[in-house]
Amino acid sequence: MKYLRTMAMAILLMLSTVTLFAQQYSVADGHNDPDGDGVTGFTMTTFATGIQSEIIDSSEVLMLAPHVNTSLLSRPDGWSLSGILWQYDNSGYGTLDAAYVTRALDVDDITRYMFNADSTVYLITDFIGNKVIVREVGKDNVPFLPPNRDDADVTQNGPVDADFYVEADTLKYVLVTYRSTEKVVKFDYLLQKGVWSYGGFGVLSSPSDAEKIPATDQILIADTGNRRVLIVNSAKSIVWEYTSPNGNFSPVDVEHVMHPILGEHILITDQTGHRVLLVNRADRSITWQFGTGAVGNSQTELRLPSDADWVAATGNVLIADKGNNRIIEVNIADSSHFYQWPNPVPDVEDVDVDVNHDGTINDGFLVSQKEPRAGEDFWLPTRLAFTPPADSEGPLISDISIIRDVNGDEREVDYRRVILYAQDTPYTTIDYQFRSAPLNSRINTDDPWYGPDGIDTRYHADGAGPEGIPLSSRHKPHSSCQFGAYLSTDSSRVTPRIDSVEVVYNYYDIGEGYDAFAFLEANSIIGPPAEAPVAVAWNTLKLFWKPVDIDARKVDEMRYNLWIYNAQDAGTTLLTLSGQQIVNGTQEILLSDKIGLRGAKQITFRLELYTLNSGLTPQLDGWEISWHETEIGPPSIQFADSSGTPMSFYTATDRIPSATDTIFVDRAYLRLSNAPEPTDTLVVAISAPRSTDIVTDTLVYKPLEMAYRSLNGKAIIL
Repeated sequence: MKYLRTMAMAILLMLSTVTLFAQQYSVADGHNDPDGDGVTGFTMTTFATGIQSEIIDSSEVLMLAPHVNTSLLSRPDGWSLSGILWQYDNSGYGTLDAAYVTRALDVDDITRYMFNADSTVYLITDFIGNKVIVREVGKDNVPFLPPNRDDADVTQNGPVDADFYVEADTLKYVLVTYRSTEKVVKFDYLLQKGVWSYGGFGVLSSPSDAEKIPATDQILIADTGNRRVLIVNSAKSIVWEYTSPNGNFSPVDVEHVMHPILGEHILITDQTGHRVLLVNRADRSITWQFGTGAVGNSQTELRLPSDADWVAATGNVLIADKGNNRIIEVNIADSSHFYQWPNPVPDVEDVDVDVNHDGTINDGFLVSQKEPRAGEDFWLPTRLAFTPPADSEGPLISDISIIRDVNGDEREVDYRRVILYAQDTPYTTIDYQFRSAPLNSRINTDDPWYGPDGIDTRYHADGAGPEGIPLSSRHKPHSSCQFGAYLSTDSSRVTPRIDSVEVVYNYYDIGEGYDAFAFLEANSIIGPPAEAPVAVAWNTLKLFWKPVDIDARKVDEMRYNLWIYNAQDAGTTLLTLSGQQIVNGTQEILLSDKIGLRGAKQITFRLELYTLNSGLTPQLDGWEISWHETEIGPPSIQFADSSGTPMSFYTATDRIPSATDTIFVDRAYLRLSNAPEPTDTLVVAISAPRSTDIVTDTLVYKPLEMAYRSLNGKAIIL
């Protein structure tokens, strides 16, 4: 008996199967199987080392490894409520007009003395303007503008302070301190005429402040140049004097204090001594002091204070800490009490408690602070306070930030989140919005602002934590951005304050290089078991992309490469595809028309993701492969003519018949090691190389027929 192998001669065969039933199968990663039983045939995914993945709805998302960076979003004026309730306005006045104020060194609210006033009335001392005026808010007239002449009709210059008071219940006076001519002059308010004065060259030296002591004829004077504090009576006699053993004594503000327990005291602001003193009038001892005498800005130090005011209702002292650009409040009995107005008060010259129109004290302040206007510095009367409930301001807008690469070119990025470093109080809230613009575009003032739910919605900063709140995906891939904050408070003395704002963004390597792609590989075999009596027809590969809200024109910049391998043939590549992501949802790749997959019973695959845009990454949420399995009986080789009609014999020939003579399901070759002899019994092994099915047939020689016939009854003609 001879065993014959395939080759030289070809036998053209039809391989048929006995069909039992067909069923569709699928395996998935990140999604349930079609039956919904939670079991899938294949769920293993290998992520490349270093590839970043995010957890979204408990499913891994394959994406490119980002480069993470931050950009600081700045605002020249800072991030807080301004707290400016009102500020003196020069608009509408010329520089020579009486109402035009340049450097107000002192401002007092005298509304309580003006019984017919419709609005707040201020007494303003303008040093540069060389005048003292009275202005009622909302009215253009200046009811008080005395000539700078004393009771002897001598011209005076350089007013630095004015004190309004009433004698005998109805007589109104204004006490003006002139630094340049070193005199204190008392003016009759109605007559606008000097009626008394004290000082002059050789008597006072650069005086800074003077006030009437209530219920007496005495005047308290800060004689700054002579480093002393005086009390003089109407007869111009010195009745009390205080000098400090500290040679650096520089009193610039004085106030008479009648303490309900401690008795009569003088509150003195020692500017170059960097302290505020409460001096007992009786024995000239220092009852209380704030400031160590050394320059500093802590809760115990001052720098060149310019004013201090006693608040009788609370026992607090307000201090204009000019050198530190701040207003603070301390208590003479409680050293732990310290309050600082949360915003800078530039070069503050004067501070008073603010009062309501009815004369009651509120929690705000009346100050004179420096304000730049058109390239020139002004010191303007200003009311400071927040106005609860829910004093709100915004958006406070940052400068535009443009992201650039190392070469200075604009770079498209994926803006991820905003991180705020801000004070956290129970009285304040911070909301914000964000906007951005594409490459080589610019943000315009009328461009919309975005929050978590689209245009005109707001992110709420409370509870965001150090990682910040994720931004909407619509801010990708953009290259410039801007931040806008909405601040509100329920306290008249507290503002929400953002110390700094950072935007976190990702960018990605571009192209298909090793550092620029992410991949997943199937590390289990997809398909039925190798021994299963089934034939496989591959249907689809579905890619489930995470939805991204981007310009549709950018979609084709997110790409993938796909390789499908034969798991039964040492990983031979069956299919290679390149494509681009679709915007949202499922992308279906048809496999049934891919000739290279026909006959493959088990496969594996590799998927690579890459991008052509530095601000975008494909984000694969999952995948699914489906196929049909058709069960078959044991393989048998049957023969048919070109019409498919079964034939009772097959022919061995030394040539390959034309397609018109035979039909094919699979090719089989009969390899003869030598020419058969008529007496031989032949065993023919016929294999289908693609399906790997093999059948054998035994051929015996029939002398009468002079032909070989197979044992299964089919004739064979050689």
